[in-house]
Amino acid sequence: MKNHPERFLWTALGALRWGYELARPMTSMERALIALMGVPPTHLITIHGPPGTKVSSWWPRYRKRIDRARGPSRPLIYLGVRASGFGDGGEHLHLLLWDEWIPFWVLHRHADECGLGKPHVDLVPDPQANRLECASMVTYVLSQHEPVFGSRNHERHHQPHPHQRRWIRPHQATLRTHRPQLLSALNAAESPSISDKELVSKVLTFSNKTERNEDEPSSS
Repeated sequence: MKNHPERFLWTALGALRWGYELARPMTSMERALIALMGVPPTHLITIHGPPGTKVSSWWPRYRKRIDRARGPSRPLIYLGVRASGFGDGGEHLHLLLWDEWIPFWVLHRHADECGLGKPHVDLVPDPQANRLECASMVTYVLSQHEPVFGSRNHERHHQPHPHQRRWIRPHQATLRTHRPQLLSALNAAESPSISDKELVSKVLTFSNKTERNEDEPSSS
C-alpha cells in the first residue's frame, strides 16, 4: 500500500484509509469515488435503449414517469453516466440510486412503456459490511470514460463528445432538499479549494447511517 497504491482500487482505498500518500493527485472521478463512499448509493441500475438510439434521449421521460408514480415527496435520486460501447452495443446508462425502497416492478413497467429495455438492477452493499465491493460498483459507473484507480472499463467505450455533460443527476435544489449530504459530498469532490487529503478526511466524518436509513426498509 506504500508503493504506488493508486494503481489498484483496493490498495488505493487501504492507503487512503491508513493515511498514506498517493504518488499523484487524484483525478476528478477518483475524488468523486472517495466522496461517494461517505454517502454510499443503495442500487446500481443499467438501462439500454432500442438499437440505434441514444438512451439518454429517453431518460427524461422515463424519470418523470417514475417520479409521478412515487409522488413529489420521493423523487428519484440518482447519479449516472451514459456510455456508448464499440460494435453494436449502442448507448446505455449506468445510474447509482439512493433509495432504500425501490419497487422493481415500477422500474420495469415504465421502462417497457417508454420503449426501453428491461433495466438491470443490483443492490450496492453497505460499505460497513463490504467496503471493497461497494467501491467497485461505484467505480464501475464512474470509470465508463476514464480510468479510476487502475480500472479499464473505459477501453470498451467511445469517448464522449467534448461538450457532453459529465453527469446525469437531479437539480441541486432537489438534492439540497432530499439528499443534502450527497450534494455536500459532490460539491467537496468538485471543489479545487479542497485538497485530496482534506477530501479523504471529510469523507471519514460523513454519516453513512443517516443517508442509508432515512427511507423505508427495502422490500424489493
